[in-house]
Amino acid sequence: MTEWDMFVMCYYELADHQCCSTLPITVYKPPDSVSISFRNHSGPLLEGHQYTLQCEVHNVAPVENLIVTFYRGQTALGQLQSNNTEKKPVTEIFTLSINTSKEDDGVQYWCEAKLQLGPEGPQPPIVLSSHQRIRATVLCESDSKQTHTSVFSQEVKLFICMTPSTSSTPTPSFSMCFMFLLFSLV
Repeated sequence: MTEWDMFVMCYYELADHQCCSTLPITVYKPPDSVSISFRNHSGPLLEGHQYTLQCEVHNVAPVENLIVTFYRGQTALGQLQSNNTEKKPVTEIFTLSINTSKEDDGVQYWCEAKLQLGPEGPQPPIVLSSHQRIRATVLCESDSKQTHTSVFSQEVKLFICMTPSTSSTPTPSFSMCFMFLLFSLV
């Protein structure tokens, strides 16, 4: 396809003159793919921080008829629509800021792109979801730094560490050192 901005002229005769009307044509192309990611971030998320989700819709036309919805599990977080009026296929990135809480640990983020072409367009509308989902790992603010408590005597050193885990509750681990020998207690 090389011509994306098309129209049809319809000519007709009236009693005393010739007339014409322009009939609009919408040439559309479903997205090749939809992907979701965090913008400028990888790894675990910290509770109480703001992050930006981005949904990238590849090679779609017309992009102004595209509605992108972000989801947290099955809950819609927000819908965005492009203001780009380009008729040819384009790749567009949509972003949504989120604030994390400990309840977000383990949830999946994803997005879907819906090409809304109105009642004359395909029914139901063309919908494509992100092929992957992001499973969030959210660390409590206190989990982001290991805490150490030490008890000293001449021969024994006891460390109590609160280490991050996949759940929101820190897991304590205990280690004892005797004369350069390390024993671990679970």
